[in-house]
Amino acid sequence: MKKTINRAKLLNPIVLVIYTIACYYLAQLARYGGISRRVPIIIATFILLFSWFIYAIYKTRKQKDTQQTQKPDEKFMKIIRLWSYIAPLLIGGITLSTGYHIYQSSIPYNGKLSWYLQEFNSEREVAFERNNIYKDGLNGLVEVVSEEVDLPEELYIAEDVSLTFTSDGEITDFYGFLYGEDESGGTDTYLITYDENKSDQLEIHLDNYVDTTYDEDKKFQPLLNGLNTTAVYELFGDQTDKTLILSYGGFETRTDNFELTRYYDENGLVDRIRPRREIHVGYSFVIYFENLGSDFPTYFISYDPELIQEFDEQRALEEAQANDPNYFSEEEIAEETFLNEEVGYQLVILDAMTGSRYYGLRHTTDGGQNWNMLNSDPFLGSTGVADGIHFIDENLGFAILSHNGGANANLFRTADGGQTFERVELPPVIVEQNDSEFEPFDYPELPYEENNQLILYVNQGIDGDYLNNARARYVSDDNGSTFEFIEIE
Repeated sequence: MKKTINRAKLLNPIVLVIYTIACYYLAQLARYGGISRRVPIIIATFILLFSWFIYAIYKTRKQKDTQQTQKPDEKFMKIIRLWSYIAPLLIGGITLSTGYHIYQSSIPYNGKLSWYLQEFNSEREVAFERNNIYKDGLNGLVEVVSEEVDLPEELYIAEDVSLTFTSDGEITDFYGFLYGEDESGGTDTYLITYDENKSDQLEIHLDNYVDTTYDEDKKFQPLLNGLNTTAVYELFGDQTDKTLILSYGGFETRTDNFELTRYYDENGLVDRIRPRREIHVGYSFVIYFENLGSDFPTYFISYDPELIQEFDEQRALEEAQANDPNYFSEEEIAEETFLNEEVGYQLVILDAMTGSRYYGLRHTTDGGQNWNMLNSDPFLGSTGVADGIHFIDENLGFAILSHNGGANANLFRTADGGQTFERVELPPVIVEQNDSEFEPFDYPELPYEENNQLILYVNQGIDGDYLNNARARYVSDDNGSTFEFIEIE
């Protein structure tokens, strides 16, 4: 009986109210934050609870040998017994509810606690001591980052790397968003920032989203190599009290003033006695004075004869292609089909306007090594978007031209190997729906041969919904000169 009374006193209603207040503010803190407003209340309530429990235990031990002189009222004892069972259940329920709300707040983007956890798991800080660009380049930065996180062997830049440094070489600001492939084939990201006005620590943010192209033109290592071999100090070390900005964007082609462009290789600056170039090619970074902006830049470009030769050859090829009336880029080739390994056909864009194209038909007999323009107007002056071409044999072929964003299309036929075309007229299929008649089937597919007949299906286009996108079936016994409607499928 005494134990029951003591338990009821220990977990009296006031204690329950204080505990509920503490749990409520704890759950609110996890969900919404607000340390300055909520933490003092949480601390105060738990101090009250702790003090009460210490006092209650002390009183219980002091009175354990005291003889009970008067038997409590039986009705009172029933209430005490009931409360001694209900109170622990209420405490447990409040605790479970609070724990559930705290767990919900820890789910990413679901509460303030999730952001704290994300920062704890994905943010690092490390002292940036080797921060002189003249002495260490960026190797000091890479080394201190490597001590904190595992960096891949090859790093790429997701955005341009930029840094600010003083005339004595001290880096005062840095921004670099890097990524690379980890040992398991996944992608690790590293957003590295530094601002000496805020802290002497490098901040490293992990697990950010990045478009992982792994573009060779965006390697980070050439910047490290360039700063190790370029005489930056000789150019800027005497610029007293000047602030300079460096920006690196990877492999680039520039048309800058040759007098401001310096080439370097693994041994340092390259001899300037070389042909002047209108185009500068290579991994490059630019340095300019902060107060003058980028109007007076100096460029440093990685010198690689093979890269320059490759660029020159590619440029010559592009110029030759631009002057070749028979050349079409991949973007200008709309549709392509091959009858066999040697004979093929292409629909190419000759002219374009908003939403529509004019096409020509090209032909090859050597597997695509050489193409010749066979028909400069296969669609008889109509514009639209080509949606397929197919040849049954070297004479008989079909092509589709769609209109109105894919709402309808026309079928064209050639019987002389593509030299001339005609539009295929199909018998209309009139149906009834909602007490009105209309023709739903207006988007033909390419015909195909089956049992000495040509089979043609006609769809409803993107705007059709008749009978759950049903289609009409046609057949032809005269190589597509005419088609007969058979049924709706």
